[in-house]
Amino acid sequence: MRRSRYIQEKLGKGIAGVCMSETLMTHGNQRLGTWVEALRMHIRAVMALMLREMHTRFGEAKAGYLWAVVEPMVHAVTLTLIVSHFGHASPLGGSIETFIATAVIAFFLFRDVEARIESALHANRGLLYFPVVKPLDVIVARFVLEFLTWLMVALVMMLVMAALGYETLPHDPVEVMLSLLGMALLGLGLGLFTAVINNFTLVWEKVLHVLLRPVYLLSGIVFLPSALPQELQDIIWYLPTAHGIDWMRQGFYEGYESTFLNKAYLLVTGVVLLFLGLLLERITRSRVRIE
Repeated sequence: MRRSRYIQEKLGKGIAGVCMSETLMTHGNQRLGTWVEALRMHIRAVMALMLREMHTRFGEAKAGYLWAVVEPMVHAVTLTLIVSHFGHASPLGGSIETFIATAVIAFFLFRDVEARIESALHANRGLLYFPVVKPLDVIVARFVLEFLTWLMVALVMMLVMAALGYETLPHDPVEVMLSLLGMALLGLGLGLFTAVINNFTLVWEKVLHVLLRPVYLLSGIVFLPSALPQELQDIIWYLPTAHGIDWMRQGFYEGYESTFLNKAYLLVTGVVLLFLGLLLERITRSRVRIE
Protein backbone atom coordinates (compact mmCIF):
# COMPACT_ATOMS: atom_id res chain seq x y z
CA MET A 1 0.00 0.00 0.00
CA ARG A 2 2.77 2.34 0.95
CA ARG A 3 4.72 1.34 -2.15
CA SER A 4 1.67 2.04 -4.34
CA ARG A 5 1.21 5.48 -2.76
CA TYR A 6 4.94 6.22 -3.24
CA ILE A 7 4.73 5.31 -6.93
CA GLN A 8 1.66 7.51 -7.41
CA GLU A 9 3.42 10.46 -5.77
CA LYS A 10 6.46 10.03 -8.00
CA LEU A 11 4.26 9.63 -11.05
CA GLY A 12 2.35 12.80 -10.15
CA LYS A 13 5.56 14.77 -9.72
CA GLY A 14 6.85 13.46 -13.03
CA ILE A 15 3.68 14.45 -14.86
CA ALA A 16 3.80 17.89 -13.24
CA GLY A 17 7.43 18.27 -14.31
CA VAL A 18 6.61 17.30 -17.87
CA CYS A 19 3.70 19.76 -17.94
CA MET A 20 5.94 22.50 -16.57
CA SER A 21 8.62 21.70 -19.17
CA GLU A 22 6.02 21.79 -21.96
CA THR A 23 4.77 25.14 -20.64
CA LEU A 24 8.30 26.57 -20.58
CA MET A 25 8.97 25.22 -24.08
CA THR A 26 5.73 26.76 -25.31
CA HIS A 27 6.67 30.14 -23.84
CA GLY A 28 10.18 29.76 -25.25
CA ASN A 29 8.84 28.98 -28.70
CA GLN A 30 6.46 31.92 -28.50
CA ARG A 31 9.31 34.23 -27.48
CA LEU A 32 11.50 32.86 -30.29
CA GLY A 33 8.64 33.34 -32.74
CA THR A 34 8.22 36.92 -31.56
CA TRP A 35 11.92 37.64 -32.11
CA VAL A 36 11.86 36.04 -35.57
CA GLU A 37 8.78 38.05 -36.57
CA ALA A 38 10.37 41.25 -35.26
CA LEU A 39 13.50 40.51 -37.30
CA ARG A 40 11.40 39.89 -40.41
CA MET A 41 9.58 43.19 -39.93
CA HIS A 42 12.92 44.96 -39.46
CA ILE A 43 14.33 43.46 -42.67
CA ARG A 44 11.19 44.34 -44.64
CA ALA A 45 11.29 47.92 -43.33
CA VAL A 46 14.98 48.26 -44.19
CA MET A 47 14.47 46.90 -47.71
CA ALA A 48 11.53 49.25 -48.33
CA LEU A 49 13.54 52.21 -47.05
CA MET A 50 16.48 51.26 -49.27
CA LEU A 51 14.25 51.16 -52.36
CA ARG A 52 12.76 54.52 -51.43
CA GLU A 53 16.23 55.98 -50.85
CA MET A 54 17.50 54.69 -54.20
CA HIS A 55 14.55 56.25 -56.02
CA THR A 56 14.94 59.55 -54.16
CA ARG A 57 18.71 59.85 -54.55
CA PHE A 58 19.36 58.44 -57.98
CA GLY A 59 16.07 59.06 -59.76
CA GLU A 60 14.68 57.22 -62.71
CA ALA A 61 17.15 58.60 -65.26
CA LYS A 62 20.09 56.81 -63.59
CA ALA A 63 22.06 60.09 -63.72
CA GLY A 64 22.52 59.86 -59.98
CA TYR A 65 24.39 56.56 -60.33
CA LEU A 66 26.67 58.13 -62.94
CA TRP A 67 27.45 61.09 -60.69
CA ALA A 68 28.26 58.76 -57.78
CA VAL A 69 31.07 57.33 -59.93
CA VAL A 70 32.13 60.53 -61.70
CA GLU A 71 32.60 62.71 -58.59
CA PRO A 72 35.45 60.75 -56.94
CA MET A 73 37.10 60.14 -60.31
CA VAL A 74 37.09 63.86 -61.12
CA HIS A 75 38.46 64.58 -57.67
CA ALA A 76 41.25 62.01 -58.07
CA VAL A 77 42.16 63.32 -61.53
CA THR A 78 42.27 66.90 -60.27
CA LEU A 79 44.53 65.98 -57.37
CA THR A 80 46.75 63.96 -59.69
CA LEU A 81 47.21 66.90 -62.06
CA ILE A 82 48.10 69.21 -59.18
CA VAL A 83 50.55 66.77 -57.60
CA SER A 84 52.12 65.82 -60.94
CA HIS A 85 52.70 69.49 -61.71
CA PHE A 86 55.08 69.64 -58.76
CA GLY A 87 56.85 66.46 -59.83
CA HIS A 88 55.58 64.32 -56.96
CA ALA A 89 55.85 60.57 -57.60
CA SER A 90 54.20 57.67 -55.83
CA PRO A 91 56.27 56.72 -52.75
CA LEU A 92 55.16 53.09 -53.16
CA GLY A 93 55.98 52.75 -56.84
CA GLY A 94 53.59 52.54 -59.73
CA SER A 95 51.53 55.51 -60.83
CA ILE A 96 50.66 58.52 -58.71
CA GLU A 97 47.10 58.15 -60.04
CA THR A 98 46.68 54.77 -58.38
CA PHE A 99 48.31 56.03 -55.18
CA ILE A 100 45.83 58.91 -54.91
CA ALA A 101 42.84 56.81 -56.02
CA THR A 102 43.32 54.37 -53.12
CA ALA A 103 43.12 57.25 -50.64
CA VAL A 104 40.19 58.98 -52.35
CA ILE A 105 38.10 55.79 -52.35
CA ALA A 106 38.75 55.14 -48.65
CA PHE A 107 38.16 58.70 -47.46
CA PHE A 108 35.14 59.42 -49.67
CA LEU A 109 33.52 56.20 -48.41
CA PHE A 110 33.92 57.42 -44.83
CA ARG A 111 32.77 60.94 -45.75
CA ASP A 112 29.66 59.88 -47.64
CA VAL A 113 28.58 57.28 -45.07
CA GLU A 114 28.92 59.89 -42.33
CA ALA A 115 27.01 62.51 -44.34
CA ARG A 116 24.14 60.14 -45.19
CA ILE A 117 23.77 58.84 -41.66
CA GLU A 118 23.87 62.25 -39.97
CA SER A 119 20.90 63.46 -42.03
CA ALA A 120 18.94 60.19 -41.94
CA LEU A 121 16.57 60.98 -39.08
CA HIS A 122 15.75 64.49 -40.24
CA ALA A 123 15.29 63.53 -43.90
CA ASN A 124 12.94 60.66 -43.01
CA ARG A 125 11.09 62.34 -40.12
CA GLY A 126 7.73 61.89 -41.87
CA LEU A 127 8.19 58.11 -42.03
CA LEU A 128 8.81 57.94 -38.30
CA TYR A 129 5.10 58.57 -37.75
CA PHE A 130 4.50 54.96 -38.83
CA PRO A 131 4.87 52.54 -35.89
CA VAL A 132 6.62 49.91 -38.03
CA VAL A 133 9.43 52.33 -38.99
CA LYS A 134 12.04 52.76 -36.28
CA PRO A 135 14.91 55.28 -36.27
CA LEU A 136 17.44 52.45 -36.48
CA ASP A 137 15.67 51.08 -39.58
CA VAL A 138 16.42 54.36 -41.33
CA ILE A 139 20.05 54.29 -40.16
CA VAL A 140 20.63 50.69 -41.26
CA ALA A 141 18.98 51.26 -44.66
CA ARG A 142 21.15 54.27 -45.44
CA PHE A 143 24.33 52.58 -44.24
CA VAL A 144 23.83 49.41 -46.29
CA LEU A 145 22.88 51.36 -49.41
CA GLU A 146 25.84 53.74 -49.12
CA PHE A 147 28.34 50.96 -48.50
CA LEU A 148 27.08 48.90 -51.45
CA THR A 149 27.09 52.00 -53.64
CA TRP A 150 30.70 52.69 -52.77
CA LEU A 151 31.74 49.12 -53.48
CA MET A 152 30.29 49.62 -56.95
CA VAL A 153 32.02 53.00 -57.29
CA ALA A 154 35.38 51.54 -56.27
CA LEU A 155 35.00 48.65 -58.71
CA VAL A 156 34.07 50.93 -61.61
CA MET A 157 36.93 53.33 -60.83
CA MET A 158 39.45 50.50 -60.79
CA LEU A 159 38.07 49.02 -64.03
CA VAL A 160 38.27 52.39 -65.78
CA MET A 161 41.83 52.92 -64.57
CA ALA A 162 42.79 49.40 -65.64
CA ALA A 163 41.36 50.09 -69.10
CA LEU A 164 43.60 53.17 -69.25
CA GLY A 165 46.66 51.08 -68.49
CA TYR A 166 47.10 51.64 -64.75
CA GLU A 167 47.87 48.86 -62.29
CA THR A 168 44.72 48.44 -60.19
CA LEU A 169 44.81 44.81 -59.00
CA PRO A 170 45.16 44.81 -55.19
CA HIS A 171 47.81 42.60 -53.64
CA ASP A 172 45.50 41.49 -50.80
CA PRO A 173 41.79 42.00 -51.62
CA VAL A 174 40.74 40.82 -48.13
CA GLU A 175 42.82 43.54 -46.45
CA VAL A 176 41.43 46.12 -48.86
CA MET A 177 37.86 45.07 -48.02
CA LEU A 178 38.60 45.13 -44.29
CA SER A 179 40.02 48.64 -44.56
CA LEU A 180 36.87 49.80 -46.34
CA LEU A 181 34.71 48.17 -43.66
CA GLY A 182 36.78 49.96 -41.03
CA MET A 183 36.26 53.34 -42.71
CA ALA A 184 32.54 52.59 -43.15
CA LEU A 185 32.28 51.72 -39.45
CA LEU A 186 33.95 55.01 -38.55
CA GLY A 187 31.51 56.90 -40.78
CA LEU A 188 28.55 55.03 -39.31
CA GLY A 189 29.58 55.77 -35.73
CA LEU A 190 30.33 59.44 -36.31
CA GLY A 191 27.21 59.87 -38.46
CA LEU A 192 24.88 58.30 -35.89
CA PHE A 193 26.41 60.36 -33.09
CA THR A 194 25.91 63.53 -35.17
CA ALA A 195 22.36 62.53 -36.16
CA VAL A 196 21.30 62.30 -32.53
CA ILE A 197 23.02 65.58 -31.61
CA ASN A 198 21.21 67.24 -34.54
CA ASN A 199 17.93 66.67 -32.71
CA PHE A 200 19.01 69.35 -30.27
CA THR A 201 21.45 71.60 -32.13
CA LEU A 202 23.02 71.87 -35.58
CA VAL A 203 26.17 73.57 -34.28
CA TRP A 204 28.12 70.32 -33.98
CA GLU A 205 27.29 69.33 -37.58
CA LYS A 206 28.61 72.65 -38.89
CA VAL A 207 31.76 72.40 -36.79
CA LEU A 208 32.30 68.82 -37.97
CA HIS A 209 32.08 69.79 -41.64
CA VAL A 210 34.70 72.47 -41.10
CA LEU A 211 37.00 70.04 -39.28
CA LEU A 212 36.73 67.34 -41.94
CA ARG A 213 38.39 69.57 -44.57
CA PRO A 214 41.82 69.72 -42.91
CA VAL A 215 41.38 66.11 -41.76
CA TYR A 216 41.06 65.11 -45.41
CA LEU A 217 44.32 66.82 -46.33
CA LEU A 218 46.18 65.49 -43.29
CA SER A 219 45.05 61.87 -43.63
CA GLY A 220 47.65 60.96 -46.22
CA ILE A 221 45.90 61.58 -49.52
CA VAL A 222 49.12 62.53 -51.34
CA PHE A 223 51.74 61.29 -48.87
CA LEU A 224 52.61 58.40 -46.59
CA PRO A 225 52.35 59.21 -42.88
CA SER A 226 55.22 56.82 -42.14
CA ALA A 227 57.49 58.90 -44.38
CA LEU A 228 56.97 62.06 -42.31
CA PRO A 229 59.19 63.19 -39.43
CA GLN A 230 58.29 61.57 -36.14
CA GLU A 231 56.96 64.84 -34.71
CA LEU A 232 54.36 65.09 -37.50
CA GLN A 233 53.53 61.39 -37.28
CA ASP A 234 52.72 61.82 -33.60
CA ILE A 235 50.14 64.47 -34.51
CA ILE A 236 48.60 62.72 -37.50
CA TRP A 237 48.43 59.43 -35.56
CA TYR A 238 45.32 60.67 -33.74
CA LEU A 239 43.37 60.87 -37.02
CA PRO A 240 41.60 57.51 -37.47
CA THR A 241 41.09 58.28 -41.17
CA ALA A 242 44.87 58.29 -41.66
CA HIS A 243 44.99 54.71 -40.38
CA GLY A 244 42.13 53.71 -42.67
CA ILE A 245 43.89 55.06 -45.75
CA ASP A 246 47.20 53.48 -44.72
CA TRP A 247 45.40 50.16 -44.17
CA MET A 248 43.93 50.43 -47.67
CA ARG A 249 47.37 50.97 -49.18
CA GLN A 250 48.96 48.18 -47.17
CA GLY A 251 46.43 45.78 -48.66
CA PHE A 252 46.78 47.25 -52.13
CA TYR A 253 50.57 47.43 -52.54
CA GLU A 254 52.69 44.32 -52.39
CA GLY A 255 55.59 44.56 -49.96
CA TYR A 256 54.28 47.61 -48.10
CA GLU A 257 54.30 47.06 -44.34
CA SER A 258 53.33 50.28 -42.59
CA THR A 259 55.09 51.28 -39.38
CA PHE A 260 52.40 53.90 -38.80
CA LEU A 261 49.23 51.84 -39.11
CA ASN A 262 47.18 50.91 -36.05
CA LYS A 263 44.11 48.97 -37.14
CA ALA A 264 42.78 48.63 -33.60
CA TYR A 265 42.70 52.41 -33.14
CA LEU A 266 40.51 52.85 -36.23
CA LEU A 267 38.13 50.04 -35.26
CA VAL A 268 37.88 51.00 -31.58
CA THR A 269 37.18 54.63 -32.48
CA GLY A 270 34.37 53.52 -34.80
CA VAL A 271 32.90 51.14 -32.20
CA VAL A 272 33.03 53.75 -29.41
CA LEU A 273 31.31 56.37 -31.58
CA LEU A 274 28.71 53.81 -32.64
CA PHE A 275 28.07 52.82 -29.02
CA LEU A 276 27.69 56.46 -27.97
CA GLY A 277 25.34 57.07 -30.88
CA LEU A 278 23.18 54.06 -30.05
CA LEU A 279 23.14 55.00 -26.37
CA LEU A 280 22.12 58.60 -27.07
CA GLU A 281 19.52 57.45 -29.61
CA ARG A 282 18.01 55.15 -27.01
CA ILE A 283 17.99 57.80 -24.28
CA THR A 284 16.55 60.54 -26.49
CA ARG A 285 14.27 58.38 -28.66
CA SER A 286 11.11 60.04 -27.37
CA ARG A 287 12.53 63.45 -28.22
CA VAL A 288 13.41 62.71 -31.85
CA ARG A 289 12.00 65.58 -33.84
CA ILE A 290 9.59 64.34 -36.46
CA GLU A 291 7.71 67.58 -36.94
